[in-house]
Amino acid sequence: MPGPGCWGQTASPSSQFQPLVLIPRGRFCILAALSRLPGRSSVSRTLGVKFRSRGKDISMKQVILRLCFAALSALFLASSLTLAADPQTYVVIVGVGDYGDKAIKPRARAEADARAVHDIFSSKAHAPHAADHVKLLLGSVGGDKPANGAEAATRENIAKALHWAFSSAKEEDSVLLFWFGQGGPFGDRTCYFTADTKFAEGKFQNVITAAEIEQEFEKSKSLRVAAFLDVNFRGYELPKGQVNEAGLQQRFEEFLGKDEEGENANRPIVVVSANEGLNPSHEGDKHGLFAAILVEALKGQADTEGGEADSHVTVDELFTFFEKELPKRSRVTHGKIQYPVLVRRNSHYALTRNPDAAPAVQARLDKFEEIVKSGKLSPEVAREGRELLGLMPRFETQRDLRKKYQDFAEGKLSLDDLLRERQAYLSALKVPRQAAEQFADNILRVAQIARDGYVKPVELNKMVAEAVKGLYRATNTKLPKELADRIEALKSDDEKGLKKFLADARENLGNRDDLKGSKATDLALQRMLHSLDPYSTYIDAEALHAFEIGTKQEFIGVGIQIQKDLPTDMIRVSTPLRGSPAHKAGIMTGDIITKIINKYDKKGKLLAEPEVIDTKGLSTSDVVKKILGKEGTPVTMIVRREMTDGVKELTFELKRGRIQVETVLGTSRKEDPNAGWNYYIDPDSKIVYIRLTQFALNTERDLKAVIRELEKDGINGLILDLRFNPGGYLDSAVGISDLFIDDGAIVSIRPRVGRSRDFKGTHAGSKVDFPLVVLVNGGSASASEIVSACIQDHERGIVMGERSFGKGSVQNIMELDLGNGPSEMKLTTASFWRPSGKNLHKFPNSKPEDEWGVVPHPNYTLKLSPAETTELYDHLKRQEVIARRDPPKMETVPTFVDRQLEMAVDYLKKQMATKTAAKKAG
Repeated sequence: MPGPGCWGQTASPSSQFQPLVLIPRGRFCILAALSRLPGRSSVSRTLGVKFRSRGKDISMKQVILRLCFAALSALFLASSLTLAADPQTYVVIVGVGDYGDKAIKPRARAEADARAVHDIFSSKAHAPHAADHVKLLLGSVGGDKPANGAEAATRENIAKALHWAFSSAKEEDSVLLFWFGQGGPFGDRTCYFTADTKFAEGKFQNVITAAEIEQEFEKSKSLRVAAFLDVNFRGYELPKGQVNEAGLQQRFEEFLGKDEEGENANRPIVVVSANEGLNPSHEGDKHGLFAAILVEALKGQADTEGGEADSHVTVDELFTFFEKELPKRSRVTHGKIQYPVLVRRNSHYALTRNPDAAPAVQARLDKFEEIVKSGKLSPEVAREGRELLGLMPRFETQRDLRKKYQDFAEGKLSLDDLLRERQAYLSALKVPRQAAEQFADNILRVAQIARDGYVKPVELNKMVAEAVKGLYRATNTKLPKELADRIEALKSDDEKGLKKFLADARENLGNRDDLKGSKATDLALQRMLHSLDPYSTYIDAEALHAFEIGTKQEFIGVGIQIQKDLPTDMIRVSTPLRGSPAHKAGIMTGDIITKIINKYDKKGKLLAEPEVIDTKGLSTSDVVKKILGKEGTPVTMIVRREMTDGVKELTFELKRGRIQVETVLGTSRKEDPNAGWNYYIDPDSKIVYIRLTQFALNTERDLKAVIRELEKDGINGLILDLRFNPGGYLDSAVGISDLFIDDGAIVSIRPRVGRSRDFKGTHAGSKVDFPLVVLVNGGSASASEIVSACIQDHERGIVMGERSFGKGSVQNIMELDLGNGPSEMKLTTASFWRPSGKNLHKFPNSKPEDEWGVVPHPNYTLKLSPAETTELYDHLKRQEVIARRDPPKMETVPTFVDRQLEMAVDYLKKQMATKTAAKKAG
């Protein structure tokens, strides 16, 4: 998840920053990692040497070529997916329905859910490599004697089971954890309740803490760890204030790492949670909805990748199944959508087998084995055929080859034709040396820029090593020993050696589907730069457009926000953007986009035939690509609108234009959305409320315009809401800070290279004649912290709410031309310091008592619970929607009381009352 940011003049800020560990909205958080082939062998220069192969004379050159093809084939297949006989699966299943302490809420379906999962993994048909390595722990086991092999789910037993699984598993073994029950906060982290958990002395006791799971995870050798969680971390009823809920903000950290620079930041991991972990999940008559879908998926219903069942359920297939089924079914059965949290990092492997598909797969394998026994196939072809026929590959080119093997096994394709097709496939895998060297040049070029400009000294050899290791993790391929050994010998001053190492690494990976075009360069640079810190990265040509929209809050399009509509599998308009072509044309919130018609291509050239795109089944990103285009070109959108007299289909002819996203918002939209916002939160008292969503290019200009207009009617107090504002442009932050202080220091920028730069304010144009409140929280970062810290240090206003994020670094955006289209490099080049000279940055080892971030006034610190923080975020996002005036049916929206905002209003009213009393006394 991209973090908050503050950027220099050259370009833009970060994408959307979310305040919680994960905001589940049906999106994947997929962080990849990578793979490769053995290096090119040095060979004899002697010419004319002959070898024998299947009765034919072949040259040394042909031998080397064949060996190279074999290596490419072996690596490509190995990186796809294998389920050999050796790797084992260790499974821990916990289900606790009733707890001894009545303060903990019961979970009616938890133990039935755990048993259902246990039935799968104790079955040789579904889990042949797990059946002998499964531990079931239940809250009630029927007295002293465990039932169905279950153990009591006490803290001691669960801790032993976790240690057994994590310590027993080798690198290629899998560790699967399933937990159905309740949890809660524990210090600054979370914990999982056991059958003997109790609340005493202000905390939960006899629990499994997140830190304990994290320690076991860190020590484990397994690279295949997956957690399936149906846990409500607010699964208790206690008087308000009796338990500190601060730790609930850090859900799932035990698997994801405490921070993006932490030990677990790049460990392969799979996390599937029923929801965001702060509310009960939906339950049915016999099982929870999460468990019911999980069981169906693991039994084989998810086995659909590649268009046919291959008898294995993989991580990818389970993710796809959950993303589709859980939101859809929850809406049907409970009337409210439940989104799963899905996290997959560097992981692709099989979880279970689908016995229904096994006979057909085995029959084809048997036919193939008969041909193998005839001796007509080489060992390489025999091995390759077994793997492709036994498991559905990840990539389309492999799937095409798999079909050839299927036809061959069925007698529909001759051996000569198979070998010809295979040779073409292998030839396509080979990366030309020139292309590999171009890859190396690009990586070295960017690494040298980073070395010269990064905020801290960095070594070239270490960045090159991170590029290669990151590339192999991202393609889910194990780094070969030969490359790993060479990494240790790399030297920063040996540019020739670094280039050769990079070229060898790229060449040996092959021209796989997931590395086509510039993808290998993109992945390597992203991993290399991200290894420096969470905010440095590479933005490739494909991501650049979205990045620029997020930073500049300006783009060419029609001006709508969209989301997937689950019931129709089409695209729903979340809201039109004010003043955009879509808004002016009459497109409304809730419209279902059914078709998009383009008469012009992306460059504005007229097409021979109009392109008609049906949105059914398309992702939102696919639809965005079809809507965006050259400024001034037309696009037709056909929408389905629900009205009071039925559903109607409407056609809109839109002309693409330059869209500016609003970043200066008020309390509510005016009745006519084109007229803007209401900014007086208390019109009688003339108290103004302004929320800045980001520090974009035009934010300072728009804010000054709003204040000028409001000054005509008077401002007696102003609330500047920076909650959930992730930052933005440095110049924008400096300008807005200068607006609210008289003069003096605003911020100090300290680079590693060059002199420090101090930004100062001026008296001209300053707005200092009304009391000011600044609202911040954990989602206020970077530029938000520059503004709030400046106002606080100058005692111009009072900061309220919660401690800010703590990002005191500046990223510079540099345009690159690596021959693959426009791209950019975001590099941390400096740190910034508040006017008082105090530190703002929260380092990985920073403690709560340390100096970092912006801390609100102690009398006006109001910390919200994680659940209330999420409600606040949703409440603020709802305010941004341009609602229909004639909605066919009103959706019930829960009333939300913004306690932090109320505190700010009360404070300003008291300030005004004090000022009035003083005037009367005078």
